[in-house]
Amino acid sequence: MELIWKRVQQAAKESMDPDCFQRWIAPLRLIERRDRAMVLSCPNAFFREWVEQHYRCKLAQAFRKATGQDVDLEFRTEATAEGRAERNEVRQTRFAQVSSSPLWDSGLNGNYTFERFVVGPSNEFAYSASLEVARSPKTRYNPLLLLADVGLGKSHLSCAVGNHIMVNAPQQRVYYITAEGFVNEMVQALKGKKLDLFKEKFRRQCDVLLLDGVHFLSGKAGTQTELAHTLDALQNSNKRIVLTSSLLPQAIPEMEPSLRSRISCGLVVDIKPPDLITRCRILHQKARQEGVELPEPVVEYLAHKVTENVRQLESVLIHLLAKASLLHRPIDLELAEEVIRDLFHELSLPRKPTVQEIVECVCRYFRIEKESLVSRSRKKAVYYPRQVAMYLCRQHTDATLTAIGKAFRRNHASVIHSLAVMQRRCRVDSTARNQVAFLSEQLLRSR
Repeated sequence: MELIWKRVQQAAKESMDPDCFQRWIAPLRLIERRDRAMVLSCPNAFFREWVEQHYRCKLAQAFRKATGQDVDLEFRTEATAEGRAERNEVRQTRFAQVSSSPLWDSGLNGNYTFERFVVGPSNEFAYSASLEVARSPKTRYNPLLLLADVGLGKSHLSCAVGNHIMVNAPQQRVYYITAEGFVNEMVQALKGKKLDLFKEKFRRQCDVLLLDGVHFLSGKAGTQTELAHTLDALQNSNKRIVLTSSLLPQAIPEMEPSLRSRISCGLVVDIKPPDLITRCRILHQKARQEGVELPEPVVEYLAHKVTENVRQLESVLIHLLAKASLLHRPIDLELAEEVIRDLFHELSLPRKPTVQEIVECVCRYFRIEKESLVSRSRKKAVYYPRQVAMYLCRQHTDATLTAIGKAFRRNHASVIHSLAVMQRRCRVDSTARNQVAFLSEQLLRSR
């Protein structure tokens, strides 16, 4: 049987991409042969499902080439029920040990695991890279930067790395934090004159750093410098680092070159929106987690209608299940169509930001007071942000020039002048262009 399996592996290897073979075929084992039936063992349930769906035909062809006959393939997981129970008990014991330790302050979302992440062509590379980082203390992919738009799973994968390590290597000190949280902790440390404790926490008391949303650090020079030193310290100690961002490092405005080079020197992996088949699998999995089996026509209908991101799929599913439960209605195509009618306009056409929201966003970014922004001041630190805000108001709202001028205590002519200045500046000044693009994206993401 071992000889047959070696021949099958060789036949499969000749017809497949080497990376795919090593990732999905090499871990399989031929454990039983019954006439024409061949039973293959898979490491886990997710692995079994993926191989059955994507590589059954290739394996059948490889068996035909190696044995000269057609075979019926069966796939099983390695774990028996007893083995699974033992592993669960070990995992619970490890969690109990870690949670009672003073080091336990991971900040992880326990629901974000590799088992709950639905893999498809759009995210397979990111999933595999994250799993490699989680499994290997001395990974080559350090730091790993997960790049994705909102709602596509970058935070899920980041937390999954941490959760996997906490279960399988509980002695490791894992810390998950958003970039905003990192900034806030540093500010508090400076105010309390406890910067040494802050550095100790992130540089010497951390084995795995998971930093979510590094694009938030745009314009925060002091924090960027501290983070660059922290990444240096962790890398020099062979500690694992996983970062997430909505923007490429070179596209993040006002990012220190030293930090930009550090966060992009490892592996940068892009996550794209899920395709139709993956969206269907996501809906099935999320529904099963709620104890519901969705009819296939409902799944296909929702997957065709909601294409933007996973978070929108979850929103539609929650709405569907809630309506079915509260109104005591069956989950059918008619109910799904009602849910889409209720939500689709909102999902497809996000509400535009208001002038006031743009003013607040610009003030936060440039760190100036609203009263200064709308004052008569001609200082560069004030008038340039004011021009940016006017330009964004013209781009992202339906407000008239007169209304924009009123919001900034300016007349119609002043608004026209500011818009013309910003148009010219964006054409010739990459910094201004990146700032406008960044602020525009922040405004759209908040809808």
